Amino acid sequence: MSQSLANVGTFRAAQKKIDVSRVTNRSSAAPLRLRKKQHAARLDVATVAAYPAKPIGQKPVPVRFGVGPGMYPDEALIADTLAAFPEAGIANQEESLALYCDGGYSILDVRTAAELEDEGKIGGSYSIPLINGTKKYNLETKEKEMIQSANPDFLTIVAMTFPDKSTPILITCSDSRDRAIQTLILLEGAGYTNIVGMKGGYNLLYGTFDNKFRRRFVPECTTSWASDGSTGFHATVQGGFEKMDKGDEGYVAKDTYKWLNWSEAMQGVAPAAAPVPEPFAAPAPEPFAPTPEPFAAPPLSRSPPPSLPR
Repeated sequence: MSQSLANVGTFRAAQKKIDVSRVTNRSSAAPLRLRKKQHAARLDVATVAAYPAKPIGQKPVPVRFGVGPGMYPDEALIADTLAAFPEAGIANQEESLALYCDGGYSILDVRTAAELEDEGKIGGSYSIPLINGTKKYNLETKEKEMIQSANPDFLTIVAMTFPDKSTPILITCSDSRDRAIQTLILLEGAGYTNIVGMKGGYNLLYGTFDNKFRRRFVPECTTSWASDGSTGFHATVQGGFEKMDKGDEGYVAKDTYKWLNWSEAMQGVAPAAAPVPEPFAAPAPEPFAPTPEPFAAPPLSRSPPPSLPR
């Protein structure tokens, strides 16, 4: 009987352990969308706190064969690029990869945390948003809009991340038409001397290379136009579609959002001037009051006590 009870207790303990492990595994396997939102929220908090940014992941190792002249990693392209920059100022996607992988440049990505989660990241880059933004669906326009606010700690975090003003930095945003230009002007005013803008930004780089810096197979596909105005997307070689990465069939090269001007936005949140304190005025002395005489108790009566009746 006792052995049976012991077996039942052991079974229940094992079953309880299994149930606990199932709950633990279920809680750790949160939905991907929820985990992305939580990660984006952490990135937004990170932009408020003033501490140095850290590289996102590891810098990929590009494939170094099977390319033509003028295409990275062509040795002549790398040599010409390293000789021309930073004086040239703006680098295309081929030159940008040469500067990043062979020229010792760091990539400063000034996109928002929401863009990093939705569109992708550049391995080894530093993410310091110039403008903080969250996407929100507008019921009236039936489109997503970006709720924006200037990052007040942007220059502080940049200075802490790159304390050496001669550090070679490659600056990018979504398409490098707005925020990257603002950042170039801001960093030049802050004294940075080796700064270069990435032409086309992340969108053009992503359209040419994948997130492991492998060249995409876009040339193996073509778009055809018919006489009636219809279009078709066709592979020019067998298995062309199978070789393509997601997004090769067309990428958004131009950012459709209108972004805040960081300098103008920061003027509106400049700290107010401290109030001028009033001059110190000593309190007026109180009028003199004479010292009261010490209290004198009345003299004790020496009269005999009254006689008691007999």
